[in-house]
Amino acid sequence: MVGDLILPEQRGRCRTCGYLAERLMDSSLEPALREVNEAQRNAFVGEVIVPGRGVVSVVPHCYVKAADLEREYGTPLNRMQHAALVFDRDRKCPKWHPYTPGFGPREHLAHVRAQQEELERKKYQERQEENRRQFELAMQRDSKRFQIKITIVLAIIAFVAALLPFALARFLK
Repeated sequence: MVGDLILPEQRGRCRTCGYLAERLMDSSLEPALREVNEAQRNAFVGEVIVPGRGVVSVVPHCYVKAADLEREYGTPLNRMQHAALVFDRDRKCPKWHPYTPGFGPREHLAHVRAQQEELERKKYQERQEENRRQFELAMQRDSKRFQIKITIVLAIIAFVAALLPFALARFLK
């Protein structure tokens, strides 16, 4: 059930989502939220064996709180069938993220956030590069305008300097 192998009709369902977690009903155990592995996704029995504790009840939980799976799951008599109904409900969940075996909900969320940060970093760099290009173009335009103004001023000075001896000669006569 790796992300690339998920069929389009399976998207948006808890069974194929990386944020599907299980909450241990014994709050003294850490971590309270754990990965729901592939076997549990296909046959969720509502219990796990914890070394040193024995059998501990668990309930399904959405790590990003897109759905209240604990309330939906409740405490039915046939937990496996009820879990299948809860996991397979087509929620068209906007927060859905494909499940990767071996990764818990925390790792899935960290991966999504890292991808978002990388995308934001790239956008920022592109904006910076565009701003740099615009600045260089503005500097080139300003430089050309300045060169034109200097050329005009120098031409005027040269013209005045060329006429100055004639003007002085007439004035001194």
